[in-house]
Amino acid sequence: MARGRGAWLLALLFLGISLPLTAYGRYERAGWLLLTAPGDRTDDEQVILGSAVLHDGRPVMYENWSSVQQVAFFSGLESARRGQDYFLLRPVYSLLATLAAPLTGVLPALLLVNWLAWACCVWMAWRLTIRLSGDPLAAAIAAALAIAGIGMVVHIGDYSAHLLSFAVYFAGVCLLWESRVLVEPRPWSTHLSLAAFFAVAVLVYNTGVMLVAVYVLSSLRHNAWTKVAAGAAFALAARPAWQIWLRLMGVHVADAERLVLRTSLREWLHVLSLGVVPAVLQTPRLLTEFFLFDSPLVVVGGILAFALLSRGAPQRWFGAVVLAIPIVAVLPFAMYATARGYVVYGASIWLYCWIGVALARGLRAPRLRPAAALALVVVAATHVAWSTAHLWGWLGPVKGYFLGWDQARTYLFHARPAVISMTGREPSAVLFGGDASLVSAGALVTSAYTSVGPDVVSFVRALAARGAILLAVAVLGAMVMKTARARILAVAAVAAVAIGSAAVSAATFRSLPQSFEVATAIELAPGARLSYRVALSPRFGEELVRLTEASDEVVLKLLPNDWNSVDLRGHAWEDVRVTATAGDTALALDRKAVFWRIAGGPEAAAALRRAGRLEIDLANLSRRTVNVPGWQRVGLPEREAILRGPGGAPAQAPRALPAFEVRVIRPDGSLKAVGF
Repeated sequence: MARGRGAWLLALLFLGISLPLTAYGRYERAGWLLLTAPGDRTDDEQVILGSAVLHDGRPVMYENWSSVQQVAFFSGLESARRGQDYFLLRPVYSLLATLAAPLTGVLPALLLVNWLAWACCVWMAWRLTIRLSGDPLAAAIAAALAIAGIGMVVHIGDYSAHLLSFAVYFAGVCLLWESRVLVEPRPWSTHLSLAAFFAVAVLVYNTGVMLVAVYVLSSLRHNAWTKVAAGAAFALAARPAWQIWLRLMGVHVADAERLVLRTSLREWLHVLSLGVVPAVLQTPRLLTEFFLFDSPLVVVGGILAFALLSRGAPQRWFGAVVLAIPIVAVLPFAMYATARGYVVYGASIWLYCWIGVALARGLRAPRLRPAAALALVVVAATHVAWSTAHLWGWLGPVKGYFLGWDQARTYLFHARPAVISMTGREPSAVLFGGDASLVSAGALVTSAYTSVGPDVVSFVRALAARGAILLAVAVLGAMVMKTARARILAVAAVAAVAIGSAAVSAATFRSLPQSFEVATAIELAPGARLSYRVALSPRFGEELVRLTEASDEVVLKLLPNDWNSVDLRGHAWEDVRVTATAGDTALALDRKAVFWRIAGGPEAAAALRRAGRLEIDLANLSRRTVNVPGWQRVGLPEREAILRGPGGAPAQAPRALPAFEVRVIRPDGSLKAVGF
């Protein structure tokens, strides 16, 4: 009875925390978007919005829009076969959203899958702790930590497969422990059931491949290598099989991760060429960058609790593998890819379990109870504060979670950049640390949805797109069921879902969310010229002077985003002539990396304050089109953008104002202030 009441209290706690954060932590407060907000040298190339597109005037992380296109693909939209990117190699998240989209719409369906994945993580943390300790109190503490995990809070408003990947890793760890492959030989049915789950997991995210490695290392001691090898091969075949299926459907997706791996391995080879010592020193440094994949006390406390309280070689070996495999798997990519914590966050389930065990034992021991109660309060409070820090303006934890402690130092020890409208007419948006909407700050609002006609949506395409993955789910169901009748029913149920859902999608998919591409807002054709004039308010000038110290630099940020611009490292920008004037005085500009530095620091700030006006002129002297970023709407007071064609001929008005910014940068490269 007590356990039942505890489960209900835990469910209420989950609802009380997850529902408000789900409603609150999207768009301008989404952690996945905020972790791309500029503030140090790694994000120099981003506009102040970060890596965003606009949907109905609200910012959405650029990568997230791939999921919307995937839902269109699974719904049978003919045009969705074109323009798919490598995120289609992680199709399960979007497919699940496609099943719900007829009832909720596309974006709410993606959000619903996130929320259900969050609930699954909490359940798995509770279940694994029960299996490890048999203690409901320990399980409740572990589940409560999972409710407030940084991976959950950061990714709830992230329309991509990350949160589902955590749920898959949590579930895979729990299933492996319950399968007993660690301690005894298991029949073929167990190995095939695990392999079928891992095959689906591989199509969720790279965590599926990590789980296969955990499975192999956990099983080999007591199980025949033929069974283990067959299970691993079956699971790992899922991704190439999906790629073949896509090609048969006429969808060709470049595997960008393979390119990242090759680039990173070249960096590793370069380090090795310098000698063994540099390579030996580099590896521990990289390993420490993964330390902030969860709140510091949870990481340290979880590892200590596991080391001190675990019993028996199988338990210790399994825990070590669960924690180590994600980091070992990512390490080959780490010399080039900046991803850190979110790729390995699934290992947090093991830390939550052992902290729960340690605190529960302390709370039950009379002599230790006061210290354990204090430890519980401190761990819980710091855990919640760390996970939600980006929601109240501190970006250090979310940056550390993504980039590692070394690059998060800027955000941990510097205040968030001051973001000020150059004209003084627009308030500071929530995304910038203010309290206004981005639309109030001038964001362009375009059509949020486009109509989809019944003639461009096909039941056959919808069924073909989802059929291969649902076939894998059917195989999983058939392997899990104990009787022939149950297997037949499982396969029939999945077939019915595939056919029925494809029919429903084809009949109801009539609206597709649209986005505005910030990074390619303005196209500057060969020979064209773009002029931007903005009045500088007295308040902006005064703040600029106040914030600029002798050692600071004042720069113009003009380059496009790194995430989706072909021009950034190409030759086009080398052939763009940039001139700027403050009032009637020409500014001396010095090209420095992605910025144009204005000569002097405080002197430049004072000159801008005195001038009260800034004009920037771009002339494209190259033979290719240059994309200029922009997010504010044309027609805002005291701002004017003029686009002229080759030879000065009038051109069509730009779709948005260019996202040119005045920035103040500290000597260490951190961002102190931005004028937009």
